[in-house]
Amino acid sequence: MKSRTSYFSVSIPLVKENLRRFWAIPAVGFLAYFLSGIFPILMSYRTIDHMYSYIDMCLSNSQPFFMAIHLMLPIITAVIIFRYLQTSSSVTTMHAMPFTRAQLFNSSFLSGFILILLPLLANEIIFQLIVKPTYDPYMYKDYPRMTILDESAINIFTHANVFQWFWHSLLILMVIYAISIFAGLVTGNSVMHLSLAVGFNFLAPALYLTFVMYCSNYLFGFTAEGIHGKILAGLSPFVQSAVGGGEFTPAFQVYYLLLFVGIVALSSFLYQKRQMEKAGDPIVFHFMIPAICYLIAYFGMSLMSYYFTSLATANSEDGGQNVDAYFYSGLAAGGVISFILGRMIVLKTPRIFNKSSLKSFGIFALGAALFISSITLDLTNFEDRVPKESSLKGVYSNSFKSFNSDSRYTAHLFSKQPGQYDKTAFRFTDPKNIQALTNLHRQIVKDKKQIEKEESLNVQSYLIDLFYDMSTPLDLQRAYNLTYKRVHANPYFKQVYESQEFKDYFSFNRLNHQSFTKITLENSFYYDDSLASHLLITDQSRIGELLAAMETDFQNRTYEQEVSSLHSYCTLYLDYTYLNEKHKLERTTLDLSILSTDVQTIKWLRDNGYGTYLEFAPDQIASIIFTKQDVKKNEEEAAERAALDTKEFTTAEMTEQAAAEETENQLIITDPQQIQQILNSFSGWNNNYDLYYEGTIVFKPRDGIRSAYSDTIFYDPENVPAFISGYFE
Repeated sequence: MKSRTSYFSVSIPLVKENLRRFWAIPAVGFLAYFLSGIFPILMSYRTIDHMYSYIDMCLSNSQPFFMAIHLMLPIITAVIIFRYLQTSSSVTTMHAMPFTRAQLFNSSFLSGFILILLPLLANEIIFQLIVKPTYDPYMYKDYPRMTILDESAINIFTHANVFQWFWHSLLILMVIYAISIFAGLVTGNSVMHLSLAVGFNFLAPALYLTFVMYCSNYLFGFTAEGIHGKILAGLSPFVQSAVGGGEFTPAFQVYYLLLFVGIVALSSFLYQKRQMEKAGDPIVFHFMIPAICYLIAYFGMSLMSYYFTSLATANSEDGGQNVDAYFYSGLAAGGVISFILGRMIVLKTPRIFNKSSLKSFGIFALGAALFISSITLDLTNFEDRVPKESSLKGVYSNSFKSFNSDSRYTAHLFSKQPGQYDKTAFRFTDPKNIQALTNLHRQIVKDKKQIEKEESLNVQSYLIDLFYDMSTPLDLQRAYNLTYKRVHANPYFKQVYESQEFKDYFSFNRLNHQSFTKITLENSFYYDDSLASHLLITDQSRIGELLAAMETDFQNRTYEQEVSSLHSYCTLYLDYTYLNEKHKLERTTLDLSILSTDVQTIKWLRDNGYGTYLEFAPDQIASIIFTKQDVKKNEEEAAERAALDTKEFTTAEMTEQAAAEETENQLIITDPQQIQQILNSFSGWNNNYDLYYEGTIVFKPRDGIRSAYSDTIFYDPENVPAFISGYFE
């Protein structure tokens, strides 16, 4: 009991002395927090609602100055408090005093903790004292007068939110402080202490990030989204707050507390074992020398391989064919150079070319080879792994959302689904759909080589993601890029899209809304103010009728119609209000494509007079101008022209030649029947980016408009009318 008491004992006089000597740390920290957070709020205290976004940013730790203070305050404090360990004279003086090592460590640790706690606590108290109801100005019904508040408005500036900010900030400071102390225990000078304190605080996220990058580049189907993104952000409370949305779940909070306790305990143990005569050396523990060298070499080879791979990808002559050669060359060069530099830094001498260094490098090279080969050769059988349907509780997928440029299949707009992957992903639970998606996965794995070849094609492709809910900490997740042709003809997508589960979920009856504000229609040809005034719907009964017609068409829509490249009839923008996860009223817009096959919707628009402003007949069109875009041929012709002997032309000759080439390469269509055929069949986008036909519709004067041109229309070689393709042959 006596030794345990001694191990945890603290010298109060030493703590007081440290607080007296380093009082400037909390003073500067307080001013930094105060001036970047509280002071701007006090300056606008009378009109505090206008500070809503700023207060929200501060309390969610999204404020850049807050995050900078969270990072630098504990690091600088740890470096200053434990500075006595970094010089021979001070370490001898401190350890000659009547204190045990445990007392010195505990007292120094407690002193620093108090120094970083005081400025945060002081600002927490002031925040609590100035708490005042603060609402989003747009939640006032009479904005900008701001006298009548919507009943669903949420007060952001509350005592609970302020305390939550304090607790999350304290967790960040605690973990960074503990890691910074550990850095001081393994280093022998202040420069190395500061360098490793910064580096160690980002070490775990950086290691995981490079691992994810290797896997993303060399494992077919690997995706950094989902659980990998959560792990990457959650490894550090600072990173979690900065890029992870600040979601400090109970599990993360427990992890951060255990991490803090574990690192402090390890630091205390190392303090007992530290050889104080090594003060001044870069690294004071022998086991840390190879560890630091290996880390420097690992990051060096990773950066060099990434740089070399980027060069290979950008090399048009290779066409990216020698990427692997560049990759391995980068690994080798980066590993050797970084290891040499790292060893020189750690040993503080250029004389590192000896057997010991060669042996150490051999160990690193072997470990690096095993790590890289396990990924590039897929030794874990990652790529072929497909879960059994019986082990699945559901499958999350955002695939249908990527098929459209609109927001029709954004899952969280229709219902809040719990899930580990992403709140915007739809969760399939119907056994038939689960089987269809796993069969899709098996088909993709089977066609891996062909799909990888197709990835080099310059064609339209879609991200297909599959996140399997297996109720395990690391659920299986995959993502693939499939071409439009492969997606269009896929029977498994047809099964899940036309399933009742999918149709019921994305029914307009499930749309999470409080009220519909308006509907704005936009034709598929061109926009002008005179048309826009006729395409606005605010009458609630008309909005209801139109949505009912759209619902009927959606329920009857086939998969082939959904993914067809045929142009849409028009675009519809639905403005409405809804309650978010925090029960806060928000406004949003759902943009929807009305397909040319949506019979009931088009009938309603025509019956109510909107078709006049959405449709165009051949007699309203002056001409349609088409050009053939052959990227490879154009590049070859440009190279041939550049290779010709230069000849001087007059400005008039150059203009005449350019006009002749432009006329020769254009097809101008004026025949009404051909124009009607084009209006019925053109595409709104092109699938083949290397070879396609591009057109522009020229309208006749209408309603005082002298001239109008449509957005670009397209045809691919597979669906272009013969009278267009024949002209360019």
